[in-house]
Amino acid sequence: MKLFIICLFSLFLIEAAEGQETEEPSHNSPPLELLLENNPDDNAERSNTLDALEFYRSNPIDINTATFQELTEVPFLSSIVAGKIISLRDSLGGLSIVDLRAIPELDGQTMALVSQFFTFGKAASGTRSSDDSPGFSRISFRSRGTSDLQLQKAIREGDYFGNKFRQYHRLKFIAARAGGGILYDKDAGEKFSDGFVSGYIGFDDVGIVKKLVIGNYTVNAGEGLTISGFRSSSKGGDALLQVKSTGRTIVPHLSTDEFHYFQGAAATVDFYPLTLTVFLSKKKTGATVDSSNTLRSFYTSGLFRSPTELGKKDVVEETAAGVIANIRVGRMHRLGAAILRSRYNKNIETQSSHNSRGSDISAVGANANLAFESFSAFGELAGNSWESRSAVVGFIYQVSRRLSVASQVRSYANDYANSFAYGFGEQNGTVNGESGRYLGLAYRPLNGIKISLYSDEFTLPEIGKFTATGSEYVVRYEHTVTKSLSAFVQYKKKSKVQENSLLYANHELERILQARHQENLRASMTYSINKWMELSQRIELTRVGYSVSPTNERGMLMFAELTWSFPSPRLFGNARFAIFDTHSYDSRLYEFERDVRGGYSFPALYGRGVRWYIVFGCKVLEQAEISFKYSETLKSGVATLGSGDSEIIGPLDNRVTFQLDVVM
Repeated sequence: MKLFIICLFSLFLIEAAEGQETEEPSHNSPPLELLLENNPDDNAERSNTLDALEFYRSNPIDINTATFQELTEVPFLSSIVAGKIISLRDSLGGLSIVDLRAIPELDGQTMALVSQFFTFGKAASGTRSSDDSPGFSRISFRSRGTSDLQLQKAIREGDYFGNKFRQYHRLKFIAARAGGGILYDKDAGEKFSDGFVSGYIGFDDVGIVKKLVIGNYTVNAGEGLTISGFRSSSKGGDALLQVKSTGRTIVPHLSTDEFHYFQGAAATVDFYPLTLTVFLSKKKTGATVDSSNTLRSFYTSGLFRSPTELGKKDVVEETAAGVIANIRVGRMHRLGAAILRSRYNKNIETQSSHNSRGSDISAVGANANLAFESFSAFGELAGNSWESRSAVVGFIYQVSRRLSVASQVRSYANDYANSFAYGFGEQNGTVNGESGRYLGLAYRPLNGIKISLYSDEFTLPEIGKFTATGSEYVVRYEHTVTKSLSAFVQYKKKSKVQENSLLYANHELERILQARHQENLRASMTYSINKWMELSQRIELTRVGYSVSPTNERGMLMFAELTWSFPSPRLFGNARFAIFDTHSYDSRLYEFERDVRGGYSFPALYGRGVRWYIVFGCKVLEQAEISFKYSETLKSGVATLGSGDSEIIGPLDNRVTFQLDVVM
């Protein structure tokens, strides 16, 4: 931490000496994969993030009519940049995508990320896109099937009710002021009747009602301590923006997440400067219930393949209601409050609340977001019905055109059990029993170079009588060498206290508390062969050690990838070949893999072996597109893969996915 502060202080001295320099910023910013792949521990979060991003792409914001608040809800767009967009729009009378180049922070790859969430329906030229015309409508249908070609143990022995195929089907429609959709998702091993169904119908700008959603939806307020869906950016992503919660207040739920959503109705009304959102929900949800009919834990995986799993389905009835109020102060400041009340038809006694607390959970929070020309501050204070308080406060400061700094301090109380909250932190959104201090910066010393650093020191819920602590430090160097060649190097060091088993010479096991240390070094290069083909290469090394046990492990992952996209006929896809060598699962390495549209893969690679895959898609008709992915992992020196119900006989694990997309 001392070294980190020294580096930060040195950069401030450089800025003081060269503060008047106006060198153009780099055109290099982390791609979407880089923002997602640094947090590999929570598949549900990444799935919801990708679903949310697809929702924003399907429902873009008109940049020429959007309010400041609406712009700050756009993923990967800071409130400072949102303010500059508003100022530029006021001076020009309207914006086109070319005009945005005047904002230095919107460099090439940042524009590639955020421009997909914008339309320019009322640009200065006075033209309107066809998508913004009064009679505009669009219907899209997606059907996906996935199958493991090697049978897992539970499938082979008939322990699961269903077959090995996973099915995903989704129908959406968008009109000028209305939209809706329905989704069906069946996991491998589930019966067709046990698949998940989600749907909604929504309306925009109907009188004073700004938005109305009937069906399934998620709700966001403040920094997520009172109520929130999954965040658009998580720990490990952008060094600046990951500490600030973003997202629209009401988001229709067409995601495969079977737990984190509401079912009922939600509406937002606008009485300038007050915006009021009310929602009501009633649904059945999965949980583990003991013999005394007490709820011991919520069941969030959404897998209902066996008698044990099916016994947890829809065993608890949840009724929830809430109100969210936001007051705009001036053009760029906001004060807000949120109230949530939920009731269950069973008493609750979970691990996060050691004594029975009854069947109600209530939460109240106050939040603020203050935005100035180069500085924004945010925070939230929340409490629940169990007299527990949690708080978070932070800021993002643009020191100059080349240097920006972000900081956040959080304190989540031990008894702040709120399954509707989702905050920034080490526990993947869980706002219970954690405190932390975060400091991050992004610095552009020269055109084409970006240096990002962040430090996060945290304290986790107590383990017995011990306090669990940890720290994480990341340094990333990105360099756009030429228009065709870019590269980055990233170093990550993480220490975390956890429980482990220590095996003595007499073969006795003892549970101990020790620190786990892990270091990762990642280097990557991307070369554009031409405007249709791109070659990427990466190598990653890891080292894992413990403070007490003598265990020391190492791992290596290396891959090469070719990506192509030919305009006519429209063909797209990519192919990757990877080799990996780690001592065990403890030193595993993850790789973010591209997939069919709207899909993702994030396998954990361990042991010794190779993995390769190919994704291919083509436009077969003007309105239809087909795509598929085949992936294969082959390990050496093993007779089986996986364990328990997931065990596969032999060293080969392969999977195939087919998808059809139709847009009319």
